[in-house]
Amino acid sequence: MESQKYNLVLRVRDMQKCRAFYRDTLALGAPVLDSPFWVEFQMCDGGKLCLESIDPKTVLARQESSPVWMMEADEDFIEQLAAYRLPNQKTPAILGYSVTAFRDPEGNVFYLTVSNND
Repeated sequence: MESQKYNLVLRVRDMQKCRAFYRDTLALGAPVLDSPFWVEFQMCDGGKLCLESIDPKTVLARQESSPVWMMEADEDFIEQLAAYRLPNQKTPAILGYSVTAFRDPEGNVFYLTVSNND
């Protein structure tokens, strides 16, 4: 059976700012699909992180606008993001992983994990 690929869609008000954040700050590279209203980044595990542009005046309930997502990183990368003064919070190790929660420029939460089992 072929493994399932995922797509995660984040609704954003400022596409230009969010595109640059995910491309450059999170180092996802150039989008595989790039338009003013829809941007897709290929993730290393085969899934896609998609940004959907919404009207800046649109008010969404937090659960509608902010799915939570996670990716693996190393301690140096997490320190680099913290140096950008992104809001973050480190949690106790869970099942051998350190987990740090960050927020993107629009407040969407994402987690970076680091394996403590090296």
